[in-house]
Amino acid sequence: MKIVKHAGCLLVLLLMVAGTGVVLYGQVDTADKSGMPVLLKCIDRLRGFAGFEYDASFKMKFFDNADTTDFYSRHCRVLKKQEDTILKYHALLSYGGTDIGYTGEQFFMSNKKENWLKREPAAVVGRSFIRNNIGLNFVPNFIYSTDPLNSWIKAAIDIIKLEDSRIAGKNCYVIKFIFKADEDITRSERYLYIDKQTFLPVRMQGYAEYKGIQQEYQELVIKNLVGIRDKKATIRYNFTPGLEPEPFDAARKKTEQPLLNTGTEVPRITGRYIDNKPFQPGELSDKKLILLDFWYLACSPCLKAIPELADLQKEYSSKGLQVLGLNSTDTSANKIAEIKKFMPVLNMNYPVVLVSKETEQAFRVTVWPTVYLVENGKIIYAGKGYDEIEFKNLRSIIEQRLSIGR
Repeated sequence: MKIVKHAGCLLVLLLMVAGTGVVLYGQVDTADKSGMPVLLKCIDRLRGFAGFEYDASFKMKFFDNADTTDFYSRHCRVLKKQEDTILKYHALLSYGGTDIGYTGEQFFMSNKKENWLKREPAAVVGRSFIRNNIGLNFVPNFIYSTDPLNSWIKAAIDIIKLEDSRIAGKNCYVIKFIFKADEDITRSERYLYIDKQTFLPVRMQGYAEYKGIQQEYQELVIKNLVGIRDKKATIRYNFTPGLEPEPFDAARKKTEQPLLNTGTEVPRITGRYIDNKPFQPGELSDKKLILLDFWYLACSPCLKAIPELADLQKEYSSKGLQVLGLNSTDTSANKIAEIKKFMPVLNMNYPVVLVSKETEQAFRVTVWPTVYLVENGKIIYAGKGYDEIEFKNLRSIIEQRLSIGR
């Protein structure tokens, strides 16, 4: 069944479904390949509730990790609030004695056993702080959306009903979503397990494959799902009487620092090459321009930027440009091996220097990738994140400084 185009999701594959004995890759499709009839019944059921209460557990394997990372389970109460301008829902998530709540007006974290409470108005802590702390992985879009699974359906190039499966004692339909691949994300799929009795989701799995050699995997398991029909339901929490709330210090501090200004003398770089040879800044004295790229393996925007940086190195190194990849995260032996494996795949034709956290802090790096262009020991360009238009601007600056085309 043909649907539409690529979602850009970075999720997809390599694992055996626990308890089924069936590998997802290679499952035999049933005669009825279309997953839409089951999916539409599921969507109708999801739409019929004003919210849900459930237990959720989430685990993930990042692109650069060999093993799956398990996250704590959560007990979740989520109410749909489409009028909410921050999350589109209100929620209370509990785990290990700690409660995290968002009521629309305020965001709080509390632990009655340890007798602490942090609470501030939502407008003070801000959207990104709330989103990062509420536990987004435990609250999938189909739980709170008034148009559940619509984004998946629109983005999928195919939706297939696979063999039925049994999950946590429940007989389930298995719906496979296939998303468009490209040069970077060479495989992208999601699997939704729907309880045959309730037509509600009980498991979501996502797989992504980068450049055909590295996989990312996510799995969300939902248990004891109970629908809330009362549209006037609210998130309530009884704080410990007399306990004074403290502010979120992290929220009051800017997580993103301004980059170093142009004209600033470049901080000293300390580190070593991935072959363990010490990095000596003086060895680049014959270069007119030095392009510094702060990156790490699990950073998708970083990986997208690397081929463009490699093109700059290839085109302009003979004119006096030197690109350096600076990495303070992937410094273990296993991660260094991963870098070496990736360099030929990404055509990474410039050196990687493993730097200290102090070096990264001196350059005020809080977003990855962060790029600096250096001339005569001074910064002439600074940029954060990956943007095609901005990289074209960077190329123009390099050409001007190297007097190319004049």
